[in-house]
Amino acid sequence: MLKGWLNVAFFATAWSPVVIVVGLHEVKTGQPWKIFFIYYMGLAVALFLTCLLLLYVVRRKYIPQPITIDSIENKDQEVLTFILVTLLPIMRASDKSIFCDDLTTMINLAIVGIITFTLYSARAYHFNPVIRLFLGYRCYSIKNSHGTPILLISKKVLRRPCKIESAIPIADFVHLQVGNKDEKEYG
Repeated sequence: MLKGWLNVAFFATAWSPVVIVVGLHEVKTGQPWKIFFIYYMGLAVALFLTCLLLLYVVRRKYIPQPITIDSIENKDQEVLTFILVTLLPIMRASDKSIFCDDLTTMINLAIVGIITFTLYSARAYHFNPVIRLFLGYRCYSIKNSHGTPILLISKKVLRRPCKIESAIPIADFVHLQVGNKDEKEYG
């Protein structure tokens, strides 16, 4: 299972699309493209690479376990909710920079802080748009053979109950499916 700081790092990587949108908004309000590419795209790429590194570490360091799935429900829509919740405050109609003055900056940082705290305390940090949009992972709500609800993050398409040969617990009730790259679909 990931340690607390790894969960925080994984959660931080989910913000890379938001960083890009903020950067584009700043360009719209008059900031030079050079600033966008150096700072905003640089940060977004660094967050994306951190996500790849975390997935690599999880696959190498932790021991996979089998899971028998008794019921399954697709939860990919939760990633959409994450994107909407994080981007909505930024997408307000404004021709001013998000950082135009101290008060506006403080308000925007407070909004981001409240959203971050709410999502993290609701344990929604594994609904990461980066792994869904760019890496092809899907989220499923499953119940194992003991009736325990688990969030399963998988590249495989799961259509019905089955047995997963290798899944790594990355948090309480959250597993990352790893295994044979040739298998594209179960069920």
